[in-house]
Amino acid sequence: MKLYLSWALVPVLAVISSAMLNPPSYAFKQEDVDKLKNTGECEGCDLSGANLQGLFKNIVTNINLKGANLSGANLAESNLLGADLTGANLTGANLTRTRLTGANLTDANLTGANLTGANLTDANLTRANLTDANLTRANLTNANLTNAKFTEKSYEQLAEQLEDPKLTDKERDVILDKIMDKRMNNLCANFTGANFTGAQINKTNIHIFPFAFTILTNIQGVSPDILEILERYGNPIPC
Repeated sequence: MKLYLSWALVPVLAVISSAMLNPPSYAFKQEDVDKLKNTGECEGCDLSGANLQGLFKNIVTNINLKGANLSGANLAESNLLGADLTGANLTGANLTRTRLTGANLTDANLTGANLTGANLTDANLTRANLTDANLTRANLTNANLTNAKFTEKSYEQLAEQLEDPKLTDKERDVILDKIMDKRMNNLCANFTGANFTGAQINKTNIHIFPFAFTILTNIQGVSPDILEILERYGNPIPC
């Protein structure tokens, strides 16, 4: 029995064949990866999508990734102690259990980055963008978060929806559930002694800040009334 291929399937098969023959490629160059591994420096390099898991298992000083593009890179369990990541693009990067103690992340973009279990003790995150970053069990003890950005448009939109007097109890619960899901991204993050000077925290937006279930002992840079509210939000469960 003869089998005939429907012409309708030809474009589909063409796409599949193209994808198989031309797998997606990342922008990074292997020589840049090698340069970083050999010298600890790659200022301004495009390392987007690079697999750098476990980088620098031994302590390396003067790591320079200033202005580097590390979006989508895998830096899980890497040792970036004291690294200069000023202005680096770490959008969507995997920084799970990465050691960033004392690192300079001034003006870094960490939007959507996974910082689960990362050590950011004494890190400088001035003006860093942490929108939608996952800080579950991250350690930010004594970190400098001056003018850091945590809030995002979706939070603000949800907050505005909560102000609608026509909301039913069920609709309000749905919105609160969405906010809670976002807050769970920071489960047990440790902000002990962190400096929040200039961070966008005020009484009108505090209920949408992603600080539920976090440790907020002795934080700095916020007014006493805001501090009281933040501490009420934090520490409700044992971490």
